[in-house]
Amino acid sequence: MVRIVNKLPAILVVLLLSCSQATEYIYLVDTSGSMIKGQTLKKVQESVPELVQSAREDDQVRVLPFDDRVHPGKSFAIQTDADRQAVVEYVRSLKPSGQSTDMATMLRTLQTETSRLTAEGKRVVVVLLTDGRDDPAQRRKKFEISQIRDEEATGNNPYIYYVNLARLQDPALEATLKDMSSRVKTVAGDPGSTDPGASTGLTEVSADIGRSRIMDLLESYGLYLLLALVVLLFLGGLFWLIHKWLYRHKPVGELKYYEDGVNFPNKLAFHLDRQQGGKFKIGQRMGNNLRIKQLGLPQEFSFKGGRSQGEPVLKPRGKPASLIEYKVQKKKGMISPGDKFKIGNYIFEYVYEKAK
Repeated sequence: MVRIVNKLPAILVVLLLSCSQATEYIYLVDTSGSMIKGQTLKKVQESVPELVQSAREDDQVRVLPFDDRVHPGKSFAIQTDADRQAVVEYVRSLKPSGQSTDMATMLRTLQTETSRLTAEGKRVVVVLLTDGRDDPAQRRKKFEISQIRDEEATGNNPYIYYVNLARLQDPALEATLKDMSSRVKTVAGDPGSTDPGASTGLTEVSADIGRSRIMDLLESYGLYLLLALVVLLFLGGLFWLIHKWLYRHKPVGELKYYEDGVNFPNKLAFHLDRQQGGKFKIGQRMGNNLRIKQLGLPQEFSFKGGRSQGEPVLKPRGKPASLIEYKVQKKKGMISPGDKFKIGNYIFEYVYEKAK
């Protein structure tokens, strides 16, 4: 029962995760020519398995490459590790062939997609991987927030991770993303790092996605979680009381025993705490908890644990108890710590040291 109680928190977490809402992931991957510099895209491709591991069963992952335009990309329904690997292989197939970076087009596409998904009640997580600023092929004015903002979409609140792969981030891009959602996190990669996970910032993103899922669960199921904890505490207390009642007679301490007549005996120890239940037996035959072949008596001697005036004691049971010869006995009818008795050819001493 105690083991079951110890496993209940883990069972509760598994149940909560099983109730979590499926997530729609949008990976926006910059494939402009500047991603060749410093092998930036290659580092993203090497570390993308970390990111994909955050996708759980029934999640959807859509990869949208972008440069001077947003490409159709590809969508993946996640059910197995093979599906995650398919995402990895697709991202690794991308080439940094774009001649420019049109952030405005990318942002409008992003807003359209997130608006559609959130309107359907979906949980949306966006990961934007770019090293560039707004640099469209056809010269135009730099985009303004007012150009991108959709007043009807202000209720949308997807998780957006702006992973900056350049040494300097684009303030206008960050501001626009924060206007789209209050849950924007800018992650600065380390282009000089030799560790792909660190250089792309995807190690941090993956960990934060896991935390955000748990926070959403707490937000959605907070009341149920509280009730579950109350039930857990109640069951834990109930099991503890049952355990204490079932093992109220469990013997504690140890019996030191040695053959009678030996001047300098080598005392052996029988550890009572290691016995299951509240009873144990001493005898010559197999099946006894303490088997002594040279005991000298054919009977089985049964004992039960208990307490007397707060002190642990052993209580002999059955007719063979009359054959026990006491050398030292503090209380009649029972064996207290410090008592010494003889059964057949062996002397026993009951030892119990209270835990400090």
